[in-house]
Amino acid sequence: LPYAVPMDDYRTYIISPTAKVKDPCPQFSFRRACVEDTEDVLRFLDTYGSRKNFFPVIRSLGGETLPAITDFYLLFDREQLIALGALWDRSKSKQYIVKQYSGKVALLRRFNPLISRLGYIQIPKAGEQAAFVFLSFFLAKDDAPDAYQSFLSRIRKEAAGKYDMFVLGTNGQNPKR
Repeated sequence: LPYAVPMDDYRTYIISPTAKVKDPCPQFSFRRACVEDTEDVLRFLDTYGSRKNFFPVIRSLGGETLPAITDFYLLFDREQLIALGALWDRSKSKQYIVKQYSGKVALLRRFNPLISRLGYIQIPKAGEQAAFVFLSFFLAKDDAPDAYQSFLSRIRKEAAGKYDMFVLGTNGQNPKR
């Protein structure tokens, strides 16, 4: 387009639940959200999501277009909510089946057991549904890098055993990149 001006870049990360992520703040507490947390989660999404470009306005959770409250995980510094994100499994409404691999990925697929032991993702077989989940609506109070890293250290353990990978997307200006 002749008048298109790039506003920002966007990156997608595919992370193995077995990847080593150091927790810089072991004193923080972490837990899965429950129904009683709904208002706090919505308020946090509104407060910190409104500071982001193109972040959706969220008035309720659940249904086809948004994760349920129990998909969210919360990170606290004492009693204060400082980060949250949802492990959102979209496999009931979307198909993620790899038809075939080519190039480097096809070569890496042959060494799958070895590379997965090194902390990389488990590459699914062609024709099988990929077992992954999205880390969605991932926000930290004031974009605190320690909160992001502490959250990632803990959320990967929640994804482990259920999923081969989780996917995180962020713009290039965000500290969580």
